[in-house]
Amino acid sequence: MKQLRDNLWIGNIDSPQNPEILKQNGITAILNVAFNVTNPQYNPADFRMVQINLDDDSDNPFYLLRLTIDTLKIMWQEKEKVLVHCQLGKSRSTWVICQTIAELEKREIDDVLKEIQEKYPEAIKGPLFI
Repeated sequence: MKQLRDNLWIGNIDSPQNPEILKQNGITAILNVAFNVTNPQYNPADFRMVQINLDDDSDNPFYLLRLTIDTLKIMWQEKEKVLVHCQLGKSRSTWVICQTIAELEKREIDDVLKEIQEKYPEAIKGPLFI
């Protein structure tokens, strides 16, 4: 798990497993964007948990991609401290974060990707970047 911004972390399947580490980092929300990974069951008072089942290819329906971006935007605007994760923490979570930041800050997605890769080299430009 790596902090990218004051209110934003990226991670993999292991990242949400320890609630004490999440709390130590001030994380208040978890956005799981992997269809094949379930989050642990925590008290809803501790974390806002959302799962959106994205596949790791470009065949995801547009409405699901839009829902994912809009969900992270809402969490961001509500000042949540969000962990975005998928299975490996490389492609789907990277795409969601890049797309959301690009829209919110009116930037090119490749520029956002470069910024993220400087802090989190595991981030890749996977099939969702079309």
